[in-house]
Amino acid sequence: MLVSIKDASREPRITSETLELPGWQQTGQWRYMLHPLPFHEGCCFLRHDKLCGVYDTRPDTCRTFQAGSEECAEARSRVGLAPL
Repeated sequence: MLVSIKDASREPRITSETLELPGWQQTGQWRYMLHPLPFHEGCCFLRHDKLCGVYDTRPDTCRTFQAGSEECAEARSRVGLAPL
């Protein structure tokens, strides 16, 4: 999942806990990668209780992702979680 500079300004942990894309991969919109990262199995902000640790300041990509949608069920299934 890619996120923007705007997302990083809203959630400062993005700059310290994610991967900054190499300059040649950055676009006007995308600057950081949340996952997949080699040292994480899923989003680096997913808490041990499987809830979002940055929900109030989550990236725009997460804000547009519809909880309970087909995409949501697929993503949850990949990490062993039951559908909502």
